[in-house]
Amino acid sequence: MSTADRDALPFGVVGFAADTIVQVYNATEARMSGLDPATVTGVPFFDAVAQCMNNFMVANIYAC
Repeated sequence: MSTADRDALPFGVVGFAADTIVQVYNATEARMSGLDPATVTGVPFFDAVAQCMNNFMVANIYAC
C-alpha cells in the first residue's frame, strides 16, 4: 500500500519491525495521537511512542 493510500484511511496505522522500531505511521494516526510521524518513525514503539501499551497484555504479544 502506498503512503498516500495509508494516509487516506479513516483509521490509524502503525507498522513496526520485529524489534518494534516504527516503520509506518499514517496521517490519521498522527492526527489522533498528536505525534509527528517524523519523530515517531525509527524509534521503538513500546519504549518511546506508546509507553502505556508496554505491558504484559499488549507488548508481550509482539515479543519474539
